[in-house]
Amino acid sequence: MNIEPSTSKHRYQNHVAVGVVMLFVGVAMAAVQYKVPTILVAVQESFGMDNDLGSWLMSIFTLMTVFFAIPAGALSQKYSPRLLIGMAGILAIAGSLLGAFADLAPVLIVSRAIEGVALCVTTTCGPVVVQKCVRPTKIGTAMGIFGIWGCVGSVVAMLLTPQLYVSQGYVFTWVFFAIVVLVAVVVMFLYIRIPNRSMRGAEPSRFADRKLVASDSHTVVMPARPRYLELFTRDIGLFFAAFLIVNLIFLAVLGYVPTILQLQGMEASFSGFVTTLPMMCSVIISPLCGIISDRFGHSKVLLAVTMLGQAAGAFLLYTSTGVLLWLGAALLGLLGTGAMGLVLTVFIRLLPRPELATIGMGVFATVQGLGQFLGTFLISLLLGADLSNTMLAGIVIVALGVIGSACSLAIRLKS
Repeated sequence: MNIEPSTSKHRYQNHVAVGVVMLFVGVAMAAVQYKVPTILVAVQESFGMDNDLGSWLMSIFTLMTVFFAIPAGALSQKYSPRLLIGMAGILAIAGSLLGAFADLAPVLIVSRAIEGVALCVTTTCGPVVVQKCVRPTKIGTAMGIFGIWGCVGSVVAMLLTPQLYVSQGYVFTWVFFAIVVLVAVVVMFLYIRIPNRSMRGAEPSRFADRKLVASDSHTVVMPARPRYLELFTRDIGLFFAAFLIVNLIFLAVLGYVPTILQLQGMEASFSGFVTTLPMMCSVIISPLCGIISDRFGHSKVLLAVTMLGQAAGAFLLYTSTGVLLWLGAALLGLLGTGAMGLVLTVFIRLLPRPELATIGMGVFATVQGLGQFLGTFLISLLLGADLSNTMLAGIVIVALGVIGSACSLAIRLKS
C-alpha cells in the first residue's frame, strides 16, 4: 500500500507581517503587565498596601505562568491558538476593568491574577500561531520580530503609564491599556489565518506511531497525539536550562538595576532610562539575529554568544558606574537582547515534530515563569536586604551566563 502526501496546499502568510501583528498583540499584553512598576508606590498608597502586599501586584504574574502555561498548551491542541489568544484578550480586558474600579487591595490583586492568566495564554499560544502561519525557512525572522514583545511592552508601559496616571488618573490608565488589548486582538483576527493543513508523509519521531487513514483517492498519514514524553530529550533539556537562565538574568536586570542605581545616588527617572535603553535595542537586534539564523543557520551558536553578552552586561550594570555602566547597557542591548527571538527559533527547531509545538509551548512558558521567579527571588537573597551585595550577585549572574552558554553549545541542532 502506497502512502501519498496530501494534496492540501500549505498557505503561508508573509512572515514579516505575521511577526508584526503578533508583536502588537504581545506588546499590548506586556504593557498590561508592566503598567504597575513605575507607579507602584502611588498605587500602594491609594490602596493602603505595604511593600510586602504591593509586591504581589507583579509577583502574581509569575505564579500564573507557572500554574497555567501547561494547561494552556494542552488546550491549544484542541482549539485554535488564535481563538485562545482572543479569549486571553477578553480576560485581560476583564481583569483591567476589574482593577480599574477596584476599591480594595485584594480585589486589585485578583484583577492582576486574571491579567496574568491572559499573559500566560499569549506567551504559550503566540509562538504556535507564528509557527503555523509562517514558512519554516522564515521562522527565525518571524520569531525574531515577535520575540521582542516583552521588551517593547515594558518600554511602552514604563514610558506611558506615569504620563497617563498623572494627567488622567488611575481609572483612565487601566482602561486605556484594556482598549489597546482590544485593538490588538481585533487586528489579529482580521489578518491572521491559520492554515488547515493535512500532514504530509514526514518521518515519525521514535515515540510517535502514525495512523494510516484511507480516503477515496489516497492514504493520508495522520500524526499521533502529541505526548509530553516526546519532550524529554537530552537536547530539549539543555535548551530549557539555557532558557531558564536567560529569563533569570533579564528579570535580575529589570527588577533590581533601577533600585541599585538609585541607592548609588542616581535620579529615579534616569535609572529607569538606563534599564529600558537596552530593551529598546531589542527592536533591531532580535529580528537581526533571526534573519542571520534563517540565512546562515548556527542558531545555537548565536544564542550562546548573546547569553554571554547578556551576562556580561548585567554584571557591569550591577557593579559599575560611569563609562563601564554604559558599556554594560550597550552589551545587554546590542548583544544580549538577541536571545529573545533566538530562544523561540531554537526551541521550534528542536521539536521532534511540528505537532509538539502546542504542548511544548506550555512547558516553554512554565520554564520562563520559573526563570523569572528565580530572577527576583534568588537574586534578592544574594543582594541582601539592603541590596548592597552587588558584586556577589554579579559574579553569580556571570557564572550562570557561562553555564547557559555552554548548554546552548552542547545542543545538537539541525540548522
